[in-house]
Amino acid sequence: MNAEAGRCWSLLGEHHRAAECAEAAVRAFQERLPRSAQFNQVHAAEAYLGLDELDHALDFARAAIPMAKALSSARATEGLTGFVDRLDPYSTSVAVREFRDHLRSELAA
Repeated sequence: MNAEAGRCWSLLGEHHRAAECAEAAVRAFQERLPRSAQFNQVHAAEAYLGLDELDHALDFARAAIPMAKALSSARATEGLTGFVDRLDPYSTSVAVREFRDHLRSELAA
C-alpha cells in the first residue's frame, strides 16, 4: 500500500509524503520482494530530489544500484537512468557527476 500511496503523493507534488511512503515500502519489501524494494528506493530518491535534497536523493539512488545489478531487470535499470535524467538541473554539482560516473561504471560491469 505504501508503494502505491508514495507514487500518488509524488504525482501530487507532495514529495515529503512520497519519500516517507517509499522508504516504508523499501523496508517492507526488502527481504521478500527485492525488485519492488529497488523500485521504491528509486522512488524515494526522486521524492528527495523533488524536495531539493540532492545529497539525500543521491544516497537513495546509489543504494539502488547494486539491487538493479542483482536483479538483471531492464525496468530496474530504466528507473535509475530516468532518475539520472532528472539530475540535469544539478549537472554542475560534483556529487552528481560522481554519481553519474559511478552508475555508468556499475551498469557496464
